[in-house]
Amino acid sequence: MLAALLLSACGDAPPDPQEQAIATCQQMAMTQYDVQDAGDDVEVSQLAVAGGDGFTVLGTSDDVRWKCTWTSTRTDQSSKTESTIDRR
Repeated sequence: MLAALLLSACGDAPPDPQEQAIATCQQMAMTQYDVQDAGDDVEVSQLAVAGGDGFTVLGTSDDVRWKCTWTSTRTDQSSKTESTIDRR
């Protein structure tokens, strides 16, 4: 399993959470499974996350099927983004 954790305290408006989740998960799939393409055909479902956003992204890279979970939470002072990826 590959996990990423990003902490920040920036005041800029974040990009679209769903697009950010897809891009992060595709990049993680390419890195974790050493494939050239993360594939454009992904299934995205929203997760209930208190104080933020969350998505499950299912995809296929070459012959590797993967499942990624991406969550982002925010407070007045900071934000926290976590993602994990596993084969499915």
